[in-house]
Amino acid sequence: MRNFRIEVVTEVEVILDDTKFDQPFFEQFNQIISDLGDNDDRNDALCEHAKFLAYQHVQNGYDGNDFVEGYGPLKDMGISLSTIATLEEIISGGSDA
Repeated sequence: MRNFRIEVVTEVEVILDDTKFDQPFFEQFNQIISDLGDNDDRNDALCEHAKFLAYQHVQNGYDGNDFVEGYGPLKDMGISLSTIATLEEIISGGSDA
């Protein structure tokens, strides 16, 4: 048996309609899912949502046609997710386990 450690880095493009991210949305999302910020620091909150959505895309394969808890149907929120590039690197490998 061989033991490998692989680093996988995925670059994701997140497009979102920031007009859909209003204070009522932030309040509901923060209460139900996770506190990712609000209109007090809107740019940071939108960046946090972009990171959250990118993670959902990589982990679960979500794209613009899916329903994601906290957002609903992504198309309705003006959200599109796509993989730009995936890079793999062997950290260590081939040794006996």
